[in-house]
Amino acid sequence: MRLRTLITENHRLTLYDGFHNFGDIFDYRNDPDEINNLWTKDKELRNTLIEKLLREIISLRPRYPKRCAYTKIKFFIISCCSDI
Repeated sequence: MRLRTLITENHRLTLYDGFHNFGDIFDYRNDPDEINNLWTKDKELRNTLIEKLLREIISLRPRYPKRCAYTKIKFFIISCCSDI
């Protein structure tokens, strides 16, 4: 099973791949044993935590792809055409 988890100071959010309307949200301050799942009880909290998780995932990806192929092709064209 694939999943993604975000842990903050106050909450833990877990999203499960293939379960679009199900997840886990637990409040560490009021529920340290993780018994009361807040997924269906607090939509605003759910949306805030999902946005934080998505932003963390985005920040882990490289910002710019390497342009190795473009640079090599450009060099090849310049060097081949310089004799003309």
